[in-house]
Amino acid sequence: MHEQKGALVRFRDSGAVVGAALVGLAMVGAPASQAREQAAEDLVWLENVETGRCLDDSHGGGLRALECNQLSFQKWRNLSSDHGIVLQNKATGRCLDDSAAFKLRTYECNGGTTFQSWRPRIWDQGNEYLNAATGLCLDDSLGGGLRTLHCGGGNTHQQWRSFSEASGAAV
Repeated sequence: MHEQKGALVRFRDSGAVVGAALVGLAMVGAPASQAREQAAEDLVWLENVETGRCLDDSHGGGLRALECNQLSFQKWRNLSSDHGIVLQNKATGRCLDDSAAFKLRTYECNGGTTFQSWRPRIWDQGNEYLNAATGLCLDDSLGGGLRTLHCGGGNTHQQWRSFSEASGAAV
Protein backbone atom coordinates (compact mmCIF):
# COMPACT_ATOMS: atom_id res chain seq x y z
CA MET A 1 0.00 0.00 0.00
CA HIS A 2 2.82 2.41 0.87
CA GLU A 3 4.41 1.76 -2.54
CA GLN A 4 1.12 2.63 -4.23
CA LYS A 5 0.81 5.88 -2.29
CA GLY A 6 4.35 6.85 -3.25
CA ALA A 7 3.58 6.23 -6.90
CA LEU A 8 0.39 8.24 -6.63
CA VAL A 9 2.19 11.11 -4.93
CA ARG A 10 4.80 11.15 -7.67
CA PHE A 11 1.97 11.07 -10.20
CA ARG A 12 0.17 13.97 -8.54
CA ASP A 13 3.32 16.04 -7.97
CA SER A 14 4.47 15.65 -11.54
CA GLY A 15 1.40 17.26 -13.11
CA ALA A 16 3.41 19.35 -15.55
CA VAL A 17 5.39 16.32 -16.67
CA VAL A 18 2.22 14.26 -16.96
CA GLY A 19 0.49 16.98 -18.95
CA ALA A 20 3.41 17.36 -21.33
CA ALA A 21 3.68 13.61 -21.78
CA LEU A 22 -0.01 13.19 -22.50
CA VAL A 23 -0.09 16.11 -24.92
CA GLY A 24 2.86 14.69 -26.77
CA LEU A 25 1.54 11.16 -26.64
CA ALA A 26 -2.09 11.82 -27.42
CA MET A 27 -1.95 15.13 -29.28
CA VAL A 28 -4.95 16.27 -27.27
CA GLY A 29 -7.19 18.77 -28.99
CA ALA A 30 -6.15 17.98 -32.55
CA PRO A 31 -8.92 16.91 -34.92
CA ALA A 32 -8.87 13.16 -35.59
CA SER A 33 -7.77 13.55 -39.22
CA GLN A 34 -4.95 15.88 -38.19
CA ALA A 35 -3.94 13.53 -35.39
CA ARG A 36 -3.80 10.63 -37.84
CA GLU A 37 -1.54 12.64 -40.13
CA GLN A 38 0.71 13.74 -37.27
CA ALA A 39 0.85 10.28 -35.74
CA ALA A 40 1.40 8.44 -39.02
CA GLU A 41 5.16 8.40 -38.42
CA ASP A 42 4.99 8.52 -34.62
CA LEU A 43 4.95 4.79 -33.98
CA VAL A 44 5.70 3.09 -30.68
CA TRP A 45 5.93 -0.42 -29.40
CA LEU A 46 4.61 -1.27 -25.93
CA GLU A 47 6.57 -3.63 -23.69
CA ASN A 48 5.06 -5.01 -20.48
CA VAL A 49 7.22 -4.26 -17.44
CA GLU A 50 6.57 -7.61 -15.73
CA THR A 51 6.70 -10.07 -18.65
CA GLY A 52 8.94 -8.19 -21.08
CA ARG A 53 6.52 -9.14 -23.87
CA CYS A 54 5.19 -6.67 -26.43
CA LEU A 55 1.64 -5.89 -27.52
CA ASP A 56 1.24 -7.62 -30.90
CA ASP A 57 -1.59 -7.88 -33.45
CA SER A 58 -1.66 -9.87 -36.67
CA HIS A 59 -4.32 -10.98 -39.12
CA GLY A 60 -3.61 -14.65 -38.41
CA GLY A 61 -2.77 -14.62 -34.72
CA GLY A 62 -4.96 -11.81 -33.45
CA LEU A 63 -4.12 -9.70 -30.42
CA ARG A 64 -1.54 -11.15 -28.06
CA ALA A 65 1.63 -10.45 -26.11
CA LEU A 66 4.77 -11.88 -27.70
CA GLU A 67 8.52 -11.63 -27.39
CA CYS A 68 9.46 -8.17 -28.63
CA ASN A 69 10.70 -8.21 -32.22
CA GLN A 70 9.95 -4.65 -33.43
CA LEU A 71 8.09 -5.89 -36.53
CA SER A 72 5.11 -3.89 -37.78
CA PHE A 73 2.72 -6.19 -35.85
CA GLN A 74 4.11 -4.64 -32.65
CA LYS A 75 4.05 -1.01 -33.77
CA TRP A 76 1.19 1.23 -32.72
CA ARG A 77 0.04 4.72 -33.67
CA ASN A 78 -1.15 7.00 -30.87
CA LEU A 79 -4.22 8.85 -32.12
CA SER A 80 -6.19 11.37 -30.11
CA SER A 81 -9.83 10.91 -29.15
CA ASP A 82 -12.27 12.83 -26.99
CA HIS A 83 -11.75 10.20 -24.28
CA GLY A 84 -7.97 9.64 -24.31
CA ILE A 85 -5.80 8.00 -26.94
CA VAL A 86 -6.53 5.33 -29.53
CA LEU A 87 -3.87 2.70 -30.26
CA GLN A 88 -3.93 1.65 -33.92
CA ASN A 89 -1.76 -1.24 -35.10
CA LYS A 90 0.53 -0.45 -38.04
CA ALA A 91 0.27 -3.88 -39.69
CA THR A 92 -3.46 -4.57 -39.35
CA GLY A 93 -4.86 -1.04 -39.13
CA ARG A 94 -7.11 -2.24 -36.31
CA CYS A 95 -7.51 -0.46 -32.98
CA LEU A 96 -7.15 -1.81 -29.45
CA ASP A 97 -10.71 -2.31 -28.18
CA ASP A 98 -12.23 -3.50 -24.89
CA SER A 99 -15.85 -4.17 -23.94
CA ALA A 100 -17.85 -6.36 -21.57
CA ALA A 101 -19.36 -8.20 -24.54
CA PHE A 102 -16.23 -8.89 -26.59
CA LYS A 103 -13.40 -8.45 -24.04
CA LEU A 104 -9.96 -7.23 -25.13
CA ARG A 105 -9.36 -7.42 -28.87
CA THR A 106 -8.45 -5.36 -31.89
CA TYR A 107 -11.26 -4.21 -34.10
CA GLU A 108 -11.87 -1.89 -37.03
CA CYS A 109 -11.19 1.65 -35.82
CA ASN A 110 -14.48 3.44 -35.17
CA GLY A 111 -13.63 7.06 -34.53
CA GLY A 112 -12.42 6.96 -30.96
CA THR A 113 -15.44 5.62 -29.10
CA THR A 114 -14.86 4.85 -25.43
CA PHE A 115 -14.32 1.15 -26.26
CA GLN A 116 -11.20 2.12 -28.22
CA SER A 117 -10.06 4.97 -25.99
CA TRP A 118 -7.33 4.49 -23.41
CA ARG A 119 -6.19 6.83 -20.66
CA PRO A 120 -2.48 6.47 -19.95
CA ARG A 121 -1.50 6.94 -16.32
CA ILE A 122 2.16 7.35 -15.48
CA TRP A 123 3.75 5.07 -12.86
CA ASP A 124 7.34 4.49 -11.79
CA GLN A 125 8.28 2.02 -14.51
CA GLY A 126 5.77 2.66 -17.28
CA ASN A 127 2.26 3.72 -18.25
CA GLU A 128 -0.92 2.01 -17.16
CA TYR A 129 -3.61 2.02 -19.90
CA LEU A 130 -7.15 2.42 -18.53
CA ASN A 131 -9.99 1.74 -20.97
CA ALA A 132 -12.51 4.60 -21.03
CA ALA A 133 -15.54 2.28 -21.47
CA THR A 134 -14.80 -0.59 -19.10
CA GLY A 135 -12.58 1.13 -16.53
CA LEU A 136 -10.22 -1.86 -16.76
CA CYS A 137 -6.48 -1.78 -17.35
CA LEU A 138 -4.38 -3.51 -19.99
CA ASP A 139 -2.64 -6.43 -18.22
CA ASP A 140 -0.20 -9.18 -19.20
CA SER A 141 1.00 -12.09 -17.11
CA LEU A 142 2.64 -15.40 -17.91
CA GLY A 143 -0.23 -17.28 -16.22
CA GLY A 144 -3.19 -15.23 -17.43
CA GLY A 145 -1.95 -13.86 -20.74
CA LEU A 146 -3.00 -10.56 -22.28
CA ARG A 147 -6.28 -9.21 -20.93
CA THR A 148 -7.88 -6.31 -19.08
CA LEU A 149 -8.36 -6.43 -15.31
CA HIS A 150 -9.29 -4.07 -12.51
CA CYS A 151 -6.50 -1.55 -12.20
CA GLY A 152 -4.03 -2.56 -9.52
CA GLY A 153 -2.56 0.77 -8.49
CA GLY A 154 0.85 0.42 -10.06
CA ASN A 155 0.85 -3.36 -10.56
CA THR A 156 3.81 -4.10 -12.89
CA HIS A 157 1.64 -6.52 -14.91
CA GLN A 158 -0.28 -3.38 -15.92
CA GLN A 159 2.68 -1.11 -16.63
CA TRP A 160 3.88 -0.73 -20.20
CA ARG A 161 7.05 0.92 -21.46
CA SER A 162 6.68 2.82 -24.74
CA PHE A 163 9.56 2.97 -27.20
CA SER A 164 9.75 5.22 -30.25
CA GLU A 165 10.21 3.49 -33.60
CA ALA A 166 12.22 6.46 -34.87
CA SER A 167 14.79 6.59 -32.05
CA GLY A 168 14.34 3.37 -30.08
CA ALA A 169 14.27 5.54 -26.95
CA ALA A 170 11.68 5.24 -24.21
CA VAL A 171 8.89 7.80 -24.60
